[in-house]
Amino acid sequence: MLERPGMHVIHECKLLKARLDIVRQVHFSDVKQSLRSTGIIDRNLSQKIEQETTDSDKTGELLDLLVKRGPKAYTAFRQALLDNGMGWVADHLDEMDITVDDLRDHHFVGEDVGKDVRPPEKEENTAEPKKKGLKAFFLLRKRWSLSLKDESTC
Repeated sequence: MLERPGMHVIHECKLLKARLDIVRQVHFSDVKQSLRSTGIIDRNLSQKIEQETTDSDKTGELLDLLVKRGPKAYTAFRQALLDNGMGWVADHLDEMDITVDDLRDHHFVGEDVGKDVRPPEKEENTAEPKKKGLKAFFLLRKRWSLSLKDESTC
């Protein structure tokens, strides 16, 4: 399995795929307090983001930092959107289809997709993102489980 210190590759790919829409429609100031209260960003990161000159640059910097803030960052960002009246952006992320080609295009996986991608682990006491729109996720999970069966017969 490819180890990544940040968020799950499916979530990171969703943020990359929706980046232009998010940068245009979400202002850092709208989600800042929610993300600070969950510990996803601290005062130093908040100040780093605030140094950007335009709202879109601030949101872009936030997205760049979110992917490095661990596996709970996506769920916290999604919840911040919901808490601040931007549920339609969260819904857009939930409904987004991520294909194997999307993962390859963003260099998250190689040719052997089944060994590189694992499903995100469920987080306790957080709002679970909707599962619709994750056709590729289920395809990858099926391929991964088949590859494990093949390895166990050796």
